[in-house]
Amino acid sequence: MQSENRMGLNAFHNDAPNMTAVIRSLRQGISLLLSQQRHLLVVLMLSVASLSLATIAWSSLLTSLESKKAQAIKDSYAHAEGLAQSYAERLARTIDGFDRILVHVRHDWDLSEGKTKLERAEEVGIFPRDAVVVVAIFDEGGNTLTSSHPRTPAFTVSDRPYFQFHKYINEDLLVVGEPMRGRFSNEEVVLLSRRLFPSNAEFRGVVVAGIRPEYLTANYSETTFGEHGYLGVLGVDKQIRVVRIGSKVTAIQSADPVTSFYPDAESERGVTQLE
Repeated sequence: MQSENRMGLNAFHNDAPNMTAVIRSLRQGISLLLSQQRHLLVVLMLSVASLSLATIAWSSLLTSLESKKAQAIKDSYAHAEGLAQSYAERLARTIDGFDRILVHVRHDWDLSEGKTKLERAEEVGIFPRDAVVVVAIFDEGGNTLTSSHPRTPAFTVSDRPYFQFHKYINEDLLVVGEPMRGRFSNEEVVLLSRRLFPSNAEFRGVVVAGIRPEYLTANYSETTFGEHGYLGVLGVDKQIRVVRIGSKVTAIQSADPVTSFYPDAESERGVTQLE
């Protein structure tokens, strides 16, 4: 019996180191597992933090870009509005100069009782040759009474819109017509016209000046508008009279891609945004 007890104790003593090693191994395994879990947790937290920072950064960047875009659009509007206003003032002075020619010719016609002759006006340089194609006076039937153009073919302008306007509207108004091919010059012109004898209720005819369309955009400056800047003249009827892109000038009657853009006629600022 004592021998068996002794043998059991010896066996227990012999197995004790093995159990200690197992426990130590379990502890190391648990520690390694906990360490790996802590490592994964740290990695996960870092990933979440990085994603959050990236989201914040992108959000801030997009907000900044939108703000810069809005400011750029605002600045572009202000710049374009300034150019449009400046050009409008110059164009008004240009139109006023041509209107004075019409008023002066009409006044001479009235004082001379219809004896004014414009046939030699171009020869002596009364009208600016680079701008004015023709100045003419037509009677109540649209027939030519006198003209500054060297050729005066037989035709009538009674079908022209400006003639019909003055015939039926008994007011002393300047009419700036749409570009059309002139019957004197066979060139494309913008016609400015006034009624003869405005104080007379009876229609007696019209005085007309044919202007080269490009002269209406002569104030275009590449330094200001750029190489491909757009400049256009819009009438009160919301129809384009003439447009210019860079060095190319085209009247609306021409079949040309330059006229495919129509500005917003309702804009009070004189500016249209292209999408």
